Amino acid sequence: MEQRYERIRQIRDREELRQSFDGLAGRVFGLSFENWYREGFWSERYIPYVMAEGNRVLSCAAANRMDFELDGERKRLVQIGTVMTDPAHRNRGLASRLIEGIVEEWKGSCDGIYLFANDKALDFYPRFGFRRETETRLTRPAGAGRSCRGDFEKLDMDLPECRKLVLDRYRLPHPYAALSMRENEGLLMFYCAGVLKDCVYYSGSLDLVCVAWQEGDTLFCDDLFGSCRRPLHGALDAVEGIGNRISRIVLGFTPQDAGGFGEEAVGDDDALFFYGSRKTPFAGRPLRFPALSHA
Repeated sequence: MEQRYERIRQIRDREELRQSFDGLAGRVFGLSFENWYREGFWSERYIPYVMAEGNRVLSCAAANRMDFELDGERKRLVQIGTVMTDPAHRNRGLASRLIEGIVEEWKGSCDGIYLFANDKALDFYPRFGFRRETETRLTRPAGAGRSCRGDFEKLDMDLPECRKLVLDRYRLPHPYAALSMRENEGLLMFYCAGVLKDCVYYSGSLDLVCVAWQEGDTLFCDDLFGSCRRPLHGALDAVEGIGNRISRIVLGFTPQDAGGFGEEAVGDDDALFFYGSRKTPFAGRPLRFPALSHA
């Protein structure tokens, strides 16, 4: 039975396998990668490893090559994501074999391997040598700076000129973050031209792009990037105008200066795990990976 499975590295340019992968992602996660691929955003940074039977993908675990800037220093990490198995083929060790293979291939050629797990998988990843790390997200109450509404306007991310604006601002040094994702336009556009395309705003006066969305009375500010030189709290005063009757803002990134923010731990529904015993960027400090870097 086991011999019929073929392990394949990178299926982006193999039409039938990619379509099968996309169908599995739709059934398991409600996601599609096909438009992202057709629009040219699926780069060599995203490498799905799959177990296949012919041209049918049965299981997947992807390696994402990630570059981050931490306090001005470049870090090269690998994030494991898109871990999924067809329900009819679960409990056969397919995903386990893929994860073990990714770890073995990449552990000697990067600064660390990590992943995010939901609350149903907290006991799964320690079997492969991963350990839990605590992420900290920062919050502040709305109106903390006597909020001005600002001039943020929603961008139409179907328009080429809006996409260019976002990408141009992203390529600038991050104005606020202590830990920022660099040179990963593909993953950025997975969000900004895909799942969060209706949550991208731009302020001409600040020259600042904001990716933000509201849930209840909380505004989640996933990222801010551009040439803005206004202090972060001043920029957030303007960001508040995006929301409607909000009581607080939650940052999706860790700022260089955390003064004036409250702290809360990220919960079990998005738990961070690092592989091995190597020292991580999170040692002894409150940090979180940027929300738009989750793959």
